[in-house]
Amino acid sequence: MKIHGARVGLPDRMNLVVGRLTANPAGFGFVVPDKPAGAPRTREGDVYVSAVNMKEALHGDRVVARVERHTPKGAEGRIIRVLERAQQHIVGRFEADGRFGAHVIPFDKRVLHEIFIPPGDEAGAKPGDMVLAEITRPPKTLDRK
Repeated sequence: MKIHGARVGLPDRMNLVVGRLTANPAGFGFVVPDKPAGAPRTREGDVYVSAVNMKEALHGDRVVARVERHTPKGAEGRIIRVLERAQQHIVGRFEADGRFGAHVIPFDKRVLHEIFIPPGDEAGAKPGDMVLAEITRPPKTLDRK
């Protein structure tokens, strides 16, 4: 994994887990580690990620998570980087916000972000229509201070 500048490191040596994010409609998720070919998959290696630590990751993305602590239930951590996006398009219900644009509410409840549609990009959609929205920029998280 590439770290600062031109340096690289092994995720196993840096307390990092690389895998797929499985999001829950309640806001939290699990990072399911990539398994070596032929190795059996067990639930023990999954890393729990709370809602506040999901950052801009979406369900199905391949991510890097930092393990921050171990509990009797398993490892807990936070998403630190999205390596590969799983979804480039989202199906959902179009809702208009008036002069500020519109948004698409995803039908898949595991997608935890609404998709903002700038004014003029509605392509004829009306409030309540089922639409397919393309993700051109990943969602941003707001820093809470």
